Amino acid sequence: MDHRLLEVVAQLREDELQVGLRAAVEGEALILDADGYSYRFRHALLQEAAHDQLLPGERTRLHRAFAEALRADPSLAAGGSAGVHAELAYHALAVHDVDLAFSSLVLAGQRARDLFAFAEAQQHFERAAELRSQISESVSAGAPPTWELLRNAALCARYSGDIRAGAIPHLRRAIGVLEKTENSVALGGLWAELSESFWMAGLGDDAVAASDKSVEILGDTPTRERAEALGWRSRIFMLLGRYREAIGPGTEAVELARELDAGRELSRALNSLGTSLAMVGGDEGLAMLRESIEVADAIGAGTDAARAYNNLVSVLRTPLDDLAQAEQVFNAEMDYVARIDLRSPIVDWSRLEGAEVMQRLGRWDQVTKIIGQVRSGEVIGVNGQYYETTLALQRATQGRYDEAEQHLRRAEEIAPGILDPQAIAPLIGVRMLLRLARHQNDVGDAIERIEPMIASPVVYHVVPLIARVDAAAALLDHDQDAASRIAHLVDLLQKVRDSADGYLARNVATWLSLTEAELSRARGEFTPGVWREALLRIREVTDAEYELYAQFRLAEALAVTGDIPEAEAELAAAHQRARAIGAVPLVVEMEALARRTRLKLPALPRAEADANHGLTSREREVLVLVSQGRTNREIAESLFISQKTASVHVSNIMAKLGAANRVEAGAKARTLGLDQL
Repeated sequence: MDHRLLEVVAQLREDELQVGLRAAVEGEALILDADGYSYRFRHALLQEAAHDQLLPGERTRLHRAFAEALRADPSLAAGGSAGVHAELAYHALAVHDVDLAFSSLVLAGQRARDLFAFAEAQQHFERAAELRSQISESVSAGAPPTWELLRNAALCARYSGDIRAGAIPHLRRAIGVLEKTENSVALGGLWAELSESFWMAGLGDDAVAASDKSVEILGDTPTRERAEALGWRSRIFMLLGRYREAIGPGTEAVELARELDAGRELSRALNSLGTSLAMVGGDEGLAMLRESIEVADAIGAGTDAARAYNNLVSVLRTPLDDLAQAEQVFNAEMDYVARIDLRSPIVDWSRLEGAEVMQRLGRWDQVTKIIGQVRSGEVIGVNGQYYETTLALQRATQGRYDEAEQHLRRAEEIAPGILDPQAIAPLIGVRMLLRLARHQNDVGDAIERIEPMIASPVVYHVVPLIARVDAAAALLDHDQDAASRIAHLVDLLQKVRDSADGYLARNVATWLSLTEAELSRARGEFTPGVWREALLRIREVTDAEYELYAQFRLAEALAVTGDIPEAEAELAAAHQRARAIGAVPLVVEMEALARRTRLKLPALPRAEADANHGLTSREREVLVLVSQGRTNREIAESLFISQKTASVHVSNIMAKLGAANRVEAGAKARTLGLDQL
């Protein structure tokens, strides 16, 4: 509370006020604020106690006095005149001045929303909606209707991450209010917004159903709401990987928005349509995305411009595989959002897109830096899931398996109804990496989940990972059906390739090549040619982990077929880069290959290899217990470590020794004299 406001309301002489304030400050009931001219209670409980000790009449008189003083001179508010409405609403509610409280809450909500204080704005709009039916006729005449207040509360809830408990219930209430009127235009718009909130909450089926309802209610009347609803319908199909279905409503939305000169709706429709066209190989898609940015920027719609930037980065990454340009656009977007001081969840989504670009480029230190800038990661819904999946992928490729497991579990929990290929594919990919790490060579339902969406470019890249697990199942677990499953994946990608052209054909051909190489490996064939082809293709599209893996497999095939000099050259080059970027699992596999095949690896000290076979001192301790037939639980209890940590050690030991299972690892330990410390 500002000192000047106390002077007005206290009705004390200046010396009396000073004595009372000094006593309160010295007694630590009040503290001076940072500005040195305002006071606050040291603790909220003290504030409550002081307030509750007032008699009802005293309490009412003081609240009314504060309200009158603030209305007479808004600059007396602690936050200045611009922030007076929140204080006025507080005092007005205390004295049951419904008209003043309502008007102040609406203005306070608008200001908080404009300042991106979405959680605070949501509370103001919620309270205003509760009071709407109680205000006088004179105030009601110019006041926003209840449904609009609920819509604003829902919008703020969505931006603050409170989607399921906040945005969706508020929109349902707003729809219930509007259904009693004849305002079909506004009603159709609300259904479109509900559809978007459903999608953000990971409720894909509900999102499609709400979009159907929206378009049905709006009919054929040319309105902004119809343009917005059609644009969102295009976007929901795009997000679900149904790109060709997105083109129809997207085209109609663009035409209608141009006809109405509706800039925001035009930008959004261009965004969805451009992304879908790019995903099916349409060259005009990129031009539409760039126009979407320009239109949004021209009307000051920063969030929509950022969303178009985001999708432009996304399609440049996949399926165009132009990582250099994707990085340029990402950097341009970060400059843009900094310049306009945009604070929105879409900025964090864009950061995660940028992190994916850096992950593929092999600049994994930058991935960590970018993810660390994400402000709204731990929220329920699609945004939170993307955050967790991105972290899970990074941790898995670094060999930090326990952390990756935790992020993956969180990702699967917070958006269980998600249907988007862009979400499902990474989840499956991380799960495959973890199963390889744990020597759990079982693809589960991965093939069944991706098969219906195999035509989506964002799904292609996960297919070789599934094949990688099945190849391990065939070679290590003697799974007779594993090769057949990989052959089925090859058939799926071949059908997609045969119907594609341009950059789409090149993209799918890369992942097909890697999958075919895994099929040859599953059949026990070590053919350098197939891995050399896979390596050349992955270098065209750029993906560090896949490139290093393909180079490692090429070295393995060369070693098996007797071309030792080339095998050593390929392995040394791959090993050097894997160590540089922090690809620990691949480093472990490469060093294990060097020991199995006696390939020279300059970065691997020969003395260490001879003495410990690359095992750390802790891994030696674990191996001794493995050779004794101990379980992970028994190992953990013996060494005072967690069971998960014991599991990771056992997995690393098997990789380094080239052992297929625990029994073989124990046998090798005894053969190499590693079963005793």
